[in-house]
Amino acid sequence: MVGPVRDEGVLVVSSAAGYKLPCSVRDIYNFFNYYNQQIQPMLHRLGQCHRALALATGGELDVLGQPEYAGLRKLLAKHS
Repeated sequence: MVGPVRDEGVLVVSSAAGYKLPCSVRDIYNFFNYYNQQIQPMLHRLGQCHRALALATGGELDVLGQPEYAGLRKLLAKHS
């Protein structure tokens, strides 16, 4: 239920107490910090996996070369 609301542009933050609309700058930073702690390691692991697959297959397997991963490929290029 929260995902579609967020997709419409409504900022809903989550905490141990549940979901709420942010009431302070701290709420907003906590929201960004939570996702940053999730996303940064995931991007790092995806980049490592992509490089390992390229080495192991001599570049034959390029998952990020598929059109559906164009956005992810751009993110990883900036992240590296």
